[in-house]
Amino acid sequence: MQFTKEEKCKSSLEYVYLGGILTCCGITRPIGIKQRNINFLSANLTKLISLAIEGINSLNFVDLNSVGLSFDSFSAGILFHELFGHLSEGDVKDIRESFIPALKRNFNVYDVPFYPNQQDDACIKGHSVNLLNSRLNYDTGNLFIYIDRDNVQNNIGIIRQRKLIATRFGLAEVINPNVVISFGGVNIQKHALHIRLGLQKIKKLDLKIPLEDIKEVYTSDNSPIEYSTICQKISYPAVVSFKLPNVYMRLKRPIKFYIQ
Repeated sequence: MQFTKEEKCKSSLEYVYLGGILTCCGITRPIGIKQRNINFLSANLTKLISLAIEGINSLNFVDLNSVGLSFDSFSAGILFHELFGHLSEGDVKDIRESFIPALKRNFNVYDVPFYPNQQDDACIKGHSVNLLNSRLNYDTGNLFIYIDRDNVQNNIGIIRQRKLIATRFGLAEVINPNVVISFGGVNIQKHALHIRLGLQKIKKLDLKIPLEDIKEVYTSDNSPIEYSTICQKISYPAVVSFKLPNVYMRLKRPIKFYIQ
């Protein structure tokens, strides 16, 4: 997929995205790469796929009676995308005020531009935004215009994430993953996180977790992996990227309580 940016009636390549859904051992996960230089694009994606497969093959056993889930870098991207990215888009102040201050953590999470001096579709230069104390808006470089080909009067500007990174401020340990997130979503009205997990012997497990039941989220001392994927929001796709280490999440109740 190629994206172009018009400048003075000229079109230039802004970036290329290459990716899709990876299936390994019956477990699926999104994976992709976004870069300006098309050289080595497929080679870099192949390296990412190798890391993702290695992560699936090395999953630890998870006890459904436990209250903790451990995610690799790829799954951490989806988790942060839902918990901190989507909760920063739009008017979700009531959720943020109850969820974020009560969450025990050892990090700050930022939405940052993909590239230096990058501008959004309103020509606002992007800057780093701390998603734990600020929201994405029309002044942060996060406005993207989507064109309705069937009705040009329906063109719409949507506030979207760009690239999420975490900076750790507390102690951290190595985290060995025990599950893979194949799909994620957050229900704004019901204040709940939905995730589809892949784990040893169980290839698909759907959880619905009230945000108030997420007690701790900790980043690890593992090296972060950078990758991208496609996110659909009100039928409009956007490329979002992540650079996060492994992550641990502790729940209020045992995992089996949230199975759908």
